[in-house]
Amino acid sequence: MFLKKAEKLQAQGLFKPAIKQYLLALKKETVLETKLDIMLSLASCYRTLGEAAKSLKLVCEVQKLSQDFELDDYLILALQEKAMALRAGGELWESLKILNQLFKFYTDVKDFAALSYVAWALGGVYRLQGEFKKSIKNFNIAIVNAKKVGDKSSLAYAYCGLAGVSRISGDIDGCINNYKLAQNLFAKSNDNFGIVKKGDDVRENIVNERSSSVLCALDLYRQADSEGMNFSSQCLGVCGDFVVDVVHDPRNEIDDLIENQCGDYNSGEIIRFIELNQEGELVRIE
Repeated sequence: MFLKKAEKLQAQGLFKPAIKQYLLALKKETVLETKLDIMLSLASCYRTLGEAAKSLKLVCEVQKLSQDFELDDYLILALQEKAMALRAGGELWESLKILNQLFKFYTDVKDFAALSYVAWALGGVYRLQGEFKKSIKNFNIAIVNAKKVGDKSSLAYAYCGLAGVSRISGDIDGCINNYKLAQNLFAKSNDNFGIVKKGDDVRENIVNERSSSVLCALDLYRQADSEGMNFSSQCLGVCGDFVVDVVHDPRNEIDDLIENQCGDYNSGEIIRFIELNQEGELVRIE
């Protein structure tokens, strides 16, 4: 009962209540493999909420148990989730090491669905590192493999990733085209992703929304500064469809603490963010 409810809540994006149900299910479960499934789901929920340390601790436990009981399939899943937890915690190089190992493994066994996911994850890490050519290459690999298995959801998110790196690198046309491809896929699955509204001027919508939200974020910073705020790592508020956070540059583990992030982001109500450093300079927009 607890497990089914947890899975339903997670699918709805209600991660905090899902965690409560998963923890209840974990206490009652006696089958090792199901326990490992629950622990991996918990790790995913914690990671999505920005609690990278909790996520990493869980996946390391799954990794050890998988090794102890020679459960190779769970070991692979644990490594995959570990890479994502490391990425969420800002340990990009460690994340890359694992993801590249998994990329080789999934290529060798010809698991195209898993390969699409890992390539998508690699694209995201390389984008965070500013290695845009490698990012684009991996998002394209994700697209090719998602098409092989007919996974429209993975295909849509790969197009979103490609659109994001195109936007950051200044390729607005590429950004627009890939967002359109993603939106068409989301629309077919009744996913209210809301990238582009019908009848909008897409170019104007993307560029103006981004610019106005950044200006709003800078205004929030100036207002907080004038009120004497001591900037460390905190939420400044919401600008349009973005939450605005102050973070360290480079990021550190304090920035990933849930109490230092905006509640609307942690709840999943808003999935886009603008990060400013402690001097009020733009660090990242996603």
